[in-house]
Amino acid sequence: MNRQKSIDVLGFDPWTQEYGAQPGLYKLTPLRAQYILDYHNEDNRARSKAQQANIGESIDTNGYQNDGDALRLNKEGNIPEYQHRLFELIKKDMTVYVPLVLGVEPESFTKTAGALPRGPWAEIYRIDKTADKDEVTTLGKLIKRHYYKSGSGFVQEVGKKKELSLQNAAKLWPEWKTYVREGENLTKFFFDDKGKWSKERATFASWAALMARHGQGKYVTILLNMLKNETLGIESKALTKELIDLYENSETAYFSNTHRPVFMWYLLCVASDRIMRKSTGDIQLSLSIGECNHDNLKLKGTYRKFLIDVDGIY
Repeated sequence: MNRQKSIDVLGFDPWTQEYGAQPGLYKLTPLRAQYILDYHNEDNRARSKAQQANIGESIDTNGYQNDGDALRLNKEGNIPEYQHRLFELIKKDMTVYVPLVLGVEPESFTKTAGALPRGPWAEIYRIDKTADKDEVTTLGKLIKRHYYKSGSGFVQEVGKKKELSLQNAAKLWPEWKTYVREGENLTKFFFDDKGKWSKERATFASWAALMARHGQGKYVTILLNMLKNETLGIESKALTKELIDLYENSETAYFSNTHRPVFMWYLLCVASDRIMRKSTGDIQLSLSIGECNHDNLKLKGTYRKFLIDVDGIY
């Protein structure tokens, strides 16, 4: 590798030994980005297609953000990070201005504890200190089920997958905060004793949030009171007995931790239809395991009402 060529192309000496930030902001062009990847990227992790896609999507949605993250080169003339941004700048033919730090210790990223990873909870708490983790978990469940469709998994909105993430959390929280908290309040009494349903807390709360959004919150209380009495052996109703029997059926015993909450969502949606038809609970669930799927339940009732783009048009 020709040291002078690197200096001529990049405008600095990549092998600088003195640690420090360069004055002003560095003009990072697609040509320079390509040169760095070709000749100064020998000490980096494997390239991640998922991370590449995330960065590209972020730039497409929000533009390139001046977040203060510096382009760093270590004393051996290599970048320890930043490769995914460089690939994306080349792909999009973008020139940006970034801080530049030279003389970084080669093993600093191994020896230094990394920053705490940020997720939806951190982003929501940043804008609303009253939010708690249970509420964010419930929001995540709600968004996942509200925007679901078969085939692609989640309906695309403006070309983006709809699932709670660091990028959309700050936008979704104000939109759903009231309903999430109503769902939490409606189901709180049901989970006070940390009983058998506690693992499904977020599923129940997100279901209750969508019921509240559609003005059906009173039926959440009616159904959960019946289910609680059924669980404790206080009083049995046809509806809640069938719901429990189906949930505990031997055929569902081996459902994965991913599938079980979805199955409970199906049961709650169908049970909602029944309890709104007959609030005494003296009505059969009339549902088989084979009928518990998106393509069947999207045709009518509460499950369909909860969905956005139910027919996968967008």
